[in-house]
Amino acid sequence: MDIDRQKIIKNAYDIAAKAYADMCFYELYDKPLDKKLYDLFFERVVNKGIVLEIGCGPGEIANYLKMKGIDVIGLDISDKMIEIAKQLNPFIDFRVGDVFDLKFKDNSVAGIVAPYLIVNFRLSDIPKAFSEIYRVLNDSGQLLISFHSGQQELELDDFFVKGNTIPYTYFDSDKIKDKLVDSGFKIIEYIHRMPYEGEVTKRTYIFAEKKTTAQRAI
Repeated sequence: MDIDRQKIIKNAYDIAAKAYADMCFYELYDKPLDKKLYDLFFERVVNKGIVLEIGCGPGEIANYLKMKGIDVIGLDISDKMIEIAKQLNPFIDFRVGDVFDLKFKDNSVAGIVAPYLIVNFRLSDIPKAFSEIYRVLNDSGQLLISFHSGQQELELDDFFVKGNTIPYTYFDSDKIKDKLVDSGFKIIEYIHRMPYEGEVTKRTYIFAEKKTTAQRAI
């Protein structure tokens, strides 16, 4: 991702941070499928090591996983989001972080959740992000990613705050699945859902697993 676009995205989330947290911190409890998927993610990574939430925002999903017993670290590009996440969840390790340059060793992470991480990216940005995620996951490490389904690049005005503008992309789900496969992942589940009340877009959820060394050799 080019530096200018990344700065625009970071700034937009910094501006939106408080309003975003006020509106979204408890929204998981109105999304039954999402909770079930995070429960399944928990079952697949529990007692296997550190888990990352990349694009953690105010930390509602990290909180959900931590309460279930996972050692989770939350990362977000926005300093303001991380400040709020620490205030709301003082028992969780939150850090400013960038999916394009993860500060973790190779093969050091058991699982990654990336809820709507890619929604501000272009399709051309995706391989680098998936490459970094792949690098830090251990063999058979789990990834759960979600995003808005569609085929549209747009600019959102009034993003949580009047006059706050941010680039946004609705992705062709098959293209994201293919990018994961190209990056070395095995697709485990591939789920679409219709919008919940108050939403306007279809959503896609993909469970993927980093292939083991033996699988990669085949």
